[in-house]
Amino acid sequence: MRNVRGRVLGVAAALLLAVLYILPTFVNLPDWWEDIFPTSRIRLGLDLQGGLYLTLEVKVDEAVETYVDQAIQVARRGLARAGIEGARVARVGNSSLRVVLPAGADAETARRALGEALPGAFGPVTPAPGDGTALMSQIRPDELAKLREGAVEQALATLRSRIDQYGVTEPSVQRQGEARIVLQLPGVRHPEEVERLIGTTARLEFKEIDDRSELMKPLLANLPTGIVLKNDEIKFSDKEKKPLTSPYLVAPKPGILRKYVHGKLPGTHEILLGEEPGQGAEQAAFRTYLVKAPILMTGEGVVNARVRFAPTTGVPVVVFEFDEAAAARFAETTERLKDKRMAIIVDGSVKSAPVIGQRIAGGRAQIAGLMGDREARDLAIMLRTGALRASVAQVAQRSVGPNLGRDSVRSGLVATLVGLVVVMAFMAVYYRTSGLFADLAVLLNMALVLAALAAFDATLTLPGIAGIALTVGMAVDANVLIFERIREEIRIGKTFRAAVDAGFDRAFQTIVDANATTLIAALILYYYGVGPVRGFAVTLSLGIVGTVFTSLVFTRLLFSLAIGPRGNREVSI
Repeated sequence: MRNVRGRVLGVAAALLLAVLYILPTFVNLPDWWEDIFPTSRIRLGLDLQGGLYLTLEVKVDEAVETYVDQAIQVARRGLARAGIEGARVARVGNSSLRVVLPAGADAETARRALGEALPGAFGPVTPAPGDGTALMSQIRPDELAKLREGAVEQALATLRSRIDQYGVTEPSVQRQGEARIVLQLPGVRHPEEVERLIGTTARLEFKEIDDRSELMKPLLANLPTGIVLKNDEIKFSDKEKKPLTSPYLVAPKPGILRKYVHGKLPGTHEILLGEEPGQGAEQAAFRTYLVKAPILMTGEGVVNARVRFAPTTGVPVVVFEFDEAAAARFAETTERLKDKRMAIIVDGSVKSAPVIGQRIAGGRAQIAGLMGDREARDLAIMLRTGALRASVAQVAQRSVGPNLGRDSVRSGLVATLVGLVVVMAFMAVYYRTSGLFADLAVLLNMALVLAALAAFDATLTLPGIAGIALTVGMAVDANVLIFERIREEIRIGKTFRAAVDAGFDRAFQTIVDANATTLIAALILYYYGVGPVRGFAVTLSLGIVGTVFTSLVFTRLLFSLAIGPRGNREVSI
């Protein structure tokens, strides 16, 4: 781009693109504009428009424990196929399982059965130390590391998906260290909703409700204060069958029920809680469900979930669909549960308890009994995005109000404008007309940076504004190098045109080298940085590229136009 025509075309193209990308941010444009020109806008980060900043820690040990618990169920089935009934299988620590064989069981047969049944992540099955009737197996160290890493990566992907579907604009979800995740959610006005959404594991399970068991009878007498006895009337699809009456307990707080029933049931059953909506002036309460302990199905295989409204009552329900394999398992499960109730459980809480009238084919089911539209929407999002393998704990939280964000924008703009005015004034006074050329180059550079932020869907943060302010100084720095070199060439007796050519040519290598090293540092900051550090690195990188272009192309174009085609005019410098 040494010739004037090439530089004119290059600068004109850059200026036109800058205007096209900057306008949507600052001007309300007509509808037809969107059909022809770009509509990207500069987005403000968390520190500029307010929002929520969260640091979460993934409880990776939970993912390992869940994996071992699933392996326990597999181990029991494998032993049953080998003819060994009554073995006690339990988790030891968080990565091992222990099998206590019944009297008379052949240890070698059990060892082979377990070796074939257990997932590949487990090591060999060996006799337990100090106990000849027990066997042990634990997850191999390399597989244990993979499970932990997978839990964090799955949490990252799931949280990103949930936040995107919630509707947060330009969220930042970044991993920090081994098991921490940093969330920056600009524009969030209701932090409690987002916290509930991202803090819920959303583990979906299906279990059989045992309405015919006698295990509830001892719990129904001598009830403590605060617990009330009620009855469900279970109606069957076959109208000839008489309705079944099933007792349950109700309390205003879940802790009262959990404390009362703790330790009062055998391992074959458990009591789960669900919310019971209040009627009239009554407050919502919590109720018990007696369920069989084995998990019939989990939510693996859910491919879609959406909110619908019941046609007769208008209350929200969540309809979800399974993939082909899970739909087949669901059909088999519902066939076995005909004329029984099935508990649909999310994170240990019973959300719905329908009576299964017949085999449900097609892989579609629904959750009713929800407390409102918002709960239904959040539950649908969580089912669509899948359950977290491990729960997440909140380590730190910071909320930035919109007023503070506006103050940050104002302060950042004032600082940048003051710096811009001071620098431009100095250049105009010290270098005169050449200084005005440098000032125009600075303004073009800033326009290019803002246009690039919009074009690349980048987010402008407070450190990003600092990067723009720094760019102002760097932009004139390159011009100072060129001007001082031109002055040296004039002192040794060269004509003005020859001095300008020599000044640009000899300053070229210095400018490129200096900006290249700064660009490398900015790229390293972007790669390893998080949140605000990345915002600074983005604007700094864009400013460096713009500086090289404006100083070597735009400023030289202004000199060429001022000197004229014959090179017989001079510019004050």
